[in-house]
Amino acid sequence: KAANVGMLSLSLFVFGTIYLVMRISSVKMSPGVPDTELLNNPFLLATGGQEFASKVFVLLKYLVLSFLPIKLTCDYSYAQIPYSNLTDVGFIIALVLNLGLLILGIRLAIKQHVLGFAIVSYFAFLILVTNFLFPVGAVLREGFLFHATIGVAIAIAWLALSGLEKLESTSF
Repeated sequence: KAANVGMLSLSLFVFGTIYLVMRISSVKMSPGVPDTELLNNPFLLATGGQEFASKVFVLLKYLVLSFLPIKLTCDYSYAQIPYSNLTDVGFIIALVLNLGLLILGIRLAIKQHVLGFAIVSYFAFLILVTNFLFPVGAVLREGFLFHATIGVAIAIAWLALSGLEKLESTSF
């Protein structure tokens, strides 16, 4: 059994290395060097504050799109969503709402509550595509939201079930 795990680990490492070599040789970007192409780096012309505020504001857009998928578009490239500033009301609302949700999710997850798992899984999937960890080449894209909506679906299902349970226990 240990030999199988070792062989699996070795094969994953070999194929992972082959993939990275092929990717680095085909993509003309050096690690650690920012991309100077505006279409690949939509925050290229933004200041540091604008970049952070815009990324946080996009989190609010993702949250709204999770519940109200209206006005969808195929192109959120440069200037489709204007840069936000640290003093914009949208940024402040987005920051307070997302931080509040994240803190609530972590606290509930520690208590092993279903809603905590839903919120934490939403943010865990979303952080990978929000340009916070690394640039993904787009400000926003509905397709990036696909995996994160499993957290939203779990939360809606739990809220619906707990609401039905309360409704059944109430006598009219």
